[in-house]
Amino acid sequence: MSLRTILILTVLMFVLMGCGPNGATGEAGSPPIADNEPSFTFPAVKEADLHNGTHLIVYEDSRLPHILFKIIIPGAGGCFDPEGQTGLAEFTASMLAKGTNAFSRGDFDREMERTASFLTASADMNGLDAVITGSCLTEHFARVFSMAAEMILHPAFPEDEIALLKRDVLNRLITQRSDSRFLGMEAFYKAVYNGHAGARMSPDAKTVKGLKREDLAAFHQANYHPDHMVIGIAGDITMQQAQAAASEMFASWEKAGIPAPEYSQAGPVPPAEITLVHRPHSVQVDHFVGTLGLGWNDPEALDLFFLNQILGSNSSRRLFQNLREEHFYTYGCYSAARFRDYGGVWIARTQGVRYDVAEPALREILNELDRIREEPVPEEEMKIVKRMTNGEYVLKTERPENVLDNAVMRWRYGFPADYWNRYPEKIRAAAAEKVQKFAKRFLAPDRIQIVVVGDGTQIIGWLKNFGSVKVVDTDGKPIVLQQP
Repeated sequence: MSLRTILILTVLMFVLMGCGPNGATGEAGSPPIADNEPSFTFPAVKEADLHNGTHLIVYEDSRLPHILFKIIIPGAGGCFDPEGQTGLAEFTASMLAKGTNAFSRGDFDREMERTASFLTASADMNGLDAVITGSCLTEHFARVFSMAAEMILHPAFPEDEIALLKRDVLNRLITQRSDSRFLGMEAFYKAVYNGHAGARMSPDAKTVKGLKREDLAAFHQANYHPDHMVIGIAGDITMQQAQAAASEMFASWEKAGIPAPEYSQAGPVPPAEITLVHRPHSVQVDHFVGTLGLGWNDPEALDLFFLNQILGSNSSRRLFQNLREEHFYTYGCYSAARFRDYGGVWIARTQGVRYDVAEPALREILNELDRIREEPVPEEEMKIVKRMTNGEYVLKTERPENVLDNAVMRWRYGFPADYWNRYPEKIRAAAAEKVQKFAKRFLAPDRIQIVVVGDGTQIIGWLKNFGSVKVVDTDGKPIVLQQP
């Protein structure tokens, strides 16, 4: 008997038995669910405060000769852009690796290539922090970490690099106007955040064209301080070594004596609205449905997390199974809960929908929101989601960067020392009744924002069946669109 014949007979046997290769019964594609959940202890981290107010968090993990680190500077993100200079925080952070008093961009690039290291700086347009991220072999840590410190302390902001930055950003502003996902997210954020800095996704061309070196230097001087900075280091390093390196590299950076950066909370939740982004000749339609969310330190954050896990966190969940697997309306439909300190968002979105099924696709998304509000989550589904969530959490802690991120989060929010050890208990304690109660309020119809992107002439007619429609062009400007 040939190997091919044996394989075919084996597959047929499993099919006839009604189970998968692991002996797990259930729907095709469902992962096997273990009866017993493994015990778990969150990896231990060590913490210390430096002379200038910086907090140091170290996860010692010598399994590999590798070290990664993050340096987080609160108050240097896009939410703190000066009036009329949206994007300045992002530009300042991106310029840190483009040259300092000690090395040029060419020197930097060559050193990264020579040591096979990674070092970058960023600040989100709607974020609160600037973040410097590095990764290297243990033998190169001293060099790479010193370059990170040099970037933070002594950026040069070379004029030629500023010119390149302006050119690249202006090109990006043009190309993103042809991206339906960007257009949808931009309109959705504007609707949800209603004037709050959280809505920022890109700078305007006028700000970019007028960008000067002194603007970058002034923002850096005003917003980069060690007082509330966090340095997280994970990998093949001890706390003693990490503390010595951080103290040496930032020895000259004295505490500024400033309070923690303050920011405004998003809200109140704006009333429900439907926005149509008219993208002429678009070959497909994209839907964006959601509402203003929460911060991770909100008492209901875990309720939102589970609501999202049930609705659309992956391809085995309700939205994907409904719109893709059952109805074949879209390439995919997922949801995401994006937690931000000032109030995040919850959003569900499709990935390319034909015009002839765009209306029923939107209706099915709303049907799923109705369902989780009105019907308790079945016990078996809740059981699967909880075990999947717990398993994902435990597996993620195998990666040092995830351990570090969780440790930094715990410290910044002032959570108890055993917060992550007790997290699996919170997962197991999640109840279907509580999720439904939360969904009734959080996903109430008067809170839901709907954004549809596509050729408005083929959409406006049926979209009005869902309510009053505001139409904007690809620049976000209101227009009047007549149904053909």
